[in-house]
Amino acid sequence: MAELGGFKIIEEENEAPKFLGESLGGFEIIKPITTKTEKDINDKKTGLVTSAVAGVGSGAVKSVEGITTLGTTLIDLGLGTDLTKDVEDWFDSTKAFTKLEDLADDRWTGSVTEVLTQLGVPGGIALKAASKLVKAKNAGFFARKPTTTNALAVGLAEAAAHTNDLGTIGDVFGGPTESDSQTGYVGRREAFRRLKNRFKFGVESAIGFGVFDKVLLPSLRGLGGVIKGSDGSIFSFGKKGDLLHNPAKVSYIDDAGNPVSLEAAEGFAFNKSNIVRYIDKIFSYARSRSNRPEQMFKFERDMIGANRAAIEAARRLAQDLETATGKILDKKFDERMGSKMIKERAKVMEMFHDYLTTSAKKNPDKFKNIVERINAAGFSDVIPILGSMRTKIDNLSQKIRANPLAQSADPGGTKFVDTVAANIGEYLARSYKAGPKATREKYLKKLRQTDEGRQVIEKTKGYIATKIPQLGTAIKQGDDIVGFTPKDPSTAKVMDDYIDTIVRAGDEQGVGDILVKSKVVDAEVFKQRRNLPKQIRELLGEETDVTQQYVTSIAKMEDFLNSSKYFQEVYNSGMNKYIFPKAASGDGVSFTTQIKTANPFNPLNGKYTTKEIAESLAKFSDDTIGGSALGTLYRTAFLGGKALTQEMKTTLSPITHFRNFISALAFSAVNGNLFRPGNFAEARRTLLPNLKSQLAGDMKKRFNSAADYQAQFDEYQKLQRLGIVNTSARLGDITRTFDEVAEGIENTTELGKAQTLLGSMGEKLKIFDPIRKSARTLYQAEDDFYKIQNFYAERAKVQTIFKNAFENDNARFITKYGDEAKKLGISNLNASGAIDDFLDQYAADIVRNNIPNYDYVGSGVQFLRKLPFGNFVAFPAEIIRTGVNTITRGIREYNDPLLRGIGIKRLGSMAVFGLGSGKAFSEIGQAITGVTNEQMNALREFVPKWSENSDLIPITQNGELFYIDYSHTNAYDALTRPFRAALNEMKKGAVDEEGFMKNMTTAAISGASEVMKPFVEEAIFTSFVLDIFARGGASKEGFRIYNPEDPLGDKMRKVTLEALKTFAPGSANQFYRLGLSATGDFDKLNRQYKVVNEFAGVLGFRIQNPYLEDALGKYKISEYKKRIENSKKILTRDLTRGTVTPDQAVEIYKKANRAKLDADKQMLRAIKAAEILGVSKKKINKALNIRLSKKEKSSLLRNKFTPYRVPDFLKKNLRDTGKLRGLPNYAKDILNSIRNSFRDLRGSTLFEDPNSIFKGKSTIGGSATRFMEGPFGFGDPAPLVTTNPLEKAPAPAPIVAPPSSLGGFNIISSDLGTGTIAPSDRSQLAKSGDIDITEAIANRG
Repeated sequence: MAELGGFKIIEEENEAPKFLGESLGGFEIIKPITTKTEKDINDKKTGLVTSAVAGVGSGAVKSVEGITTLGTTLIDLGLGTDLTKDVEDWFDSTKAFTKLEDLADDRWTGSVTEVLTQLGVPGGIALKAASKLVKAKNAGFFARKPTTTNALAVGLAEAAAHTNDLGTIGDVFGGPTESDSQTGYVGRREAFRRLKNRFKFGVESAIGFGVFDKVLLPSLRGLGGVIKGSDGSIFSFGKKGDLLHNPAKVSYIDDAGNPVSLEAAEGFAFNKSNIVRYIDKIFSYARSRSNRPEQMFKFERDMIGANRAAIEAARRLAQDLETATGKILDKKFDERMGSKMIKERAKVMEMFHDYLTTSAKKNPDKFKNIVERINAAGFSDVIPILGSMRTKIDNLSQKIRANPLAQSADPGGTKFVDTVAANIGEYLARSYKAGPKATREKYLKKLRQTDEGRQVIEKTKGYIATKIPQLGTAIKQGDDIVGFTPKDPSTAKVMDDYIDTIVRAGDEQGVGDILVKSKVVDAEVFKQRRNLPKQIRELLGEETDVTQQYVTSIAKMEDFLNSSKYFQEVYNSGMNKYIFPKAASGDGVSFTTQIKTANPFNPLNGKYTTKEIAESLAKFSDDTIGGSALGTLYRTAFLGGKALTQEMKTTLSPITHFRNFISALAFSAVNGNLFRPGNFAEARRTLLPNLKSQLAGDMKKRFNSAADYQAQFDEYQKLQRLGIVNTSARLGDITRTFDEVAEGIENTTELGKAQTLLGSMGEKLKIFDPIRKSARTLYQAEDDFYKIQNFYAERAKVQTIFKNAFENDNARFITKYGDEAKKLGISNLNASGAIDDFLDQYAADIVRNNIPNYDYVGSGVQFLRKLPFGNFVAFPAEIIRTGVNTITRGIREYNDPLLRGIGIKRLGSMAVFGLGSGKAFSEIGQAITGVTNEQMNALREFVPKWSENSDLIPITQNGELFYIDYSHTNAYDALTRPFRAALNEMKKGAVDEEGFMKNMTTAAISGASEVMKPFVEEAIFTSFVLDIFARGGASKEGFRIYNPEDPLGDKMRKVTLEALKTFAPGSANQFYRLGLSATGDFDKLNRQYKVVNEFAGVLGFRIQNPYLEDALGKYKISEYKKRIENSKKILTRDLTRGTVTPDQAVEIYKKANRAKLDADKQMLRAIKAAEILGVSKKKINKALNIRLSKKEKSSLLRNKFTPYRVPDFLKKNLRDTGKLRGLPNYAKDILNSIRNSFRDLRGSTLFEDPNSIFKGKSTIGGSATRFMEGPFGFGDPAPLVTTNPLEKAPAPAPIVAPPSSLGGFNIISSDLGTGTIAPSDRSQLAKSGDIDITEAIANRG
């Protein structure tokens, strides 16, 4: 008897099976000689109603089983027992229970009622209890978060009722909730596995309930209305004769008690139809404006753009001051920025601070003295810059004082406007070292532990003592207070506590309240001027660097003015439409949420609107995130790690900058703006001076040519106001996440200042800030360049068309484009300069909506950014949004006779450069190299998982196939990838019509998965955390980070190395390979790299080697062995769990063989793919011989499927079970059933034609895939070879020109039998540089 790993193999012809005694792990394998098709067994099934009733009973039993085994699992975890398995065996062996389960599982009705009963009953009980808890007094968190409370209750209940036969969504799609199906554990380890699976199931249940409660249930309610209006009419029509334009009628009671009825604003959110509103709500999560009306969103973007432009102008003026000051200081000191120079600069900045905070009108003598001091110090050239700063602040102060909102508001309290108005001529926003919470304790410690700090404290104590004599006496030298003497030790302690309280108060308002309360300062004076005494300001560490204070002051004042304008515009446009003076409702639409903002001058305060609009308005006057300590911990620990890894892979990765700049060229291409060199030059002229200025500021360097670029600065500010620049989707993802980390720590933000994780981790790490800021600025500029170019191009395309149309027929033009102009904020096109403003806004609107823009990312996507899933979720979401917008814009333009040419060009460009560029480059690669579609399909078997559905460009080098993953650089890949994924799945089933039809569903799922992948895949940081803590030191692909048996020190070392790799810049691997290619060294996998291939990777077009021999011999065979092992476990595990019926045994047997069949097919696919791609049969046999038995190899190579036969040990186990349970025929019945199933399965083949696996055939599937693959892949295949760097390459054969040769090159080689270049001639062609085109000509005849 031959042996094959313990399996018996039977060879059959036309007689009874004969055992040859070869074994594989104890299984008998039938090795068929004859070829038969697979047959299905038709079983007699239970009735639908009977199965449903049985499902209720079976579900109740399983619910009890789940709750019982939860208790036993906890016991097993504590005591290390295996009580749970005994309980499960008892349930499995109880005939009544198994009979119910069999009846339930026989039909779909039973399966549904079983699950609903098992989970629904405990879930319903838990939900009822949670509802009572929410309504209870002092419920705290539970009352505030009812949906979360209910979801937690349902999740816990369903986790308790969970049994092992229930899977998770993660089991289908993968991810963190995938069940741990490892077998062989006992005791505590098995108990922990079971609890972990329950937890994952409970998490999915809780999330599922939340989605059902907040999304599906409202949608179902809307559907329940059958698209009804409140009047009961079906498909009711509004006055515009359209269901979709049917605004609700709402009413409220005015102050006089009279009812007021009004029609709400146009918009789906305010529609009478329930279903229209609910659909709109669902779509709002993906929409840029979310739940806000379009006009309100436009006002919001205008406000943000104005703030950005104002802050940029302030930054440049502050930079001018810094540069002018630095030049003068350079002349005074030999050592630039030495310690003496730094101290001198601090004194100079204090003088400038005095200049900006002293009014020439109120204190003329003091102001004159300050000017004289500045002149005497040699800084007279700086005074004009200071004057410009002072003028700007005073002008803004006057605007604030004259603001109609400020005039009409209640003047009570110490408000920002009161402070500005009372300090015109000397206002400058103050900031203090004791302000930020993250550094406050450190500052207090410095005060106490340094001589300088202790002196400041003593002076402050002395000042306070002059106001509160009961605490002690001030020590004076002349008129100056220099110290403090307490009355006694107790008052000394009181004074120390008082100092601590002041410092920890942080901001002026908090400190002022303390001082007013203790009468240290006069309440009225502080109320009017918000001035703290000098000694208190010194104690708080007042910043006297006017550059920073100036920018902060401008930001604060501009924000007030712009937000006031925004609130007024919303008031004017929304009053009695979506803003109401009283709570209003009707037709299912409610405006019952009162608007409350922190801005006392907001005219919307106290008015009523929807909950979503009220929350949107509140966020512009309250930047705090707040939240629980747990939320803060999550933002700090997790979001910080996620954002940092993303930053390292993008902005801090030099090569990523090249790829970012090159890939963004597609934005110009798809909009038809690629071939406009003048606009590129114009964009460069605008951007470059601004980039230099920003980089100088980031690196704390001087920008010496500011005066030469004022026009470019002004233009850039205009682009900021239009919302075109500073809106990178990927960078926005990172910076906003960092902002939330900082907000979690600080609980506040400073007017849009991006605080980062490193910045909050201590002063020492701030040395990296200039590098990080500069990297971000460069990354932003790479994005801005193309947006500016597209803006100029779009404006130029319509400028002549629109102006001519406007001048030729003014009325007609306004009739046609007037509504669009109003949407863009231009109410009167006849006004002076209005047509130019319209051109700017029109072009800007195209750029904002056709090119990825973080400002337009939907709330749903922004929420996903905070989760442990997804990497740079904003960018693919924006690609989808802007891609669709580009197409719809092109269609609109085509339908407009004036713009038809532009529309045709836009649609054509989108087709060629957006949707078709990947396929075009792939086809060109195939045309040049002669690589066929069959070879390309085979190549996909050996590319990394992330490249399986990419556009691949074939490259041949010395007869060896390489490829470029074009999708890696293609910005619009997210639009086409789902279709490629579906097509690739269809190809797998295209070998016959039946296979094609079966794969249609799989193709649809694959395409949908590609759409969702960027949003649901594990984040980089999440994968690292799960690998270490959840997957036992292994990646989800199975690569081992550390061995569980490693000593602790080794584990820590390996984890640290993995962390360094995780947080390493994305360019690290590329530079490593470049280094190896330059030196010719091998990497740890014994691979060599080529310089030209790796250098191309710097530009985003790395030429990659699929390493076919390695992939087949190591990874493919390892994967195959693992799948075979898992398929065997299905049989051994499921047949030995209690008792099974013969029908159940057949299903288990079929399931095991289906798994084996899939594994065999996948392995044969890999073998055939390797053959097609040039791996010799000798090398394939060598790889298979090392890892597979002769019988396994023979079966695969002969395209034969060998089904399992029940091994002897399993037969014995079945007999023992029958004896134990008093079932004498138990084993016999099961084995007879399996024998019948075996007869059905034996004799089948793996593929109908294994040589056509990667070819399309003349069937519906083959025709479809051939058409979609393109025209260049159907010639004779290119002759391919593979090389192993560890094998010595053979010496080239001498070239002897045969009679049929041309110039020594054998073009038609008889030994190859095809019209291709003989291998012996390829090296000569390569030397001449003509190999690609010559080979292409020869291959095409």
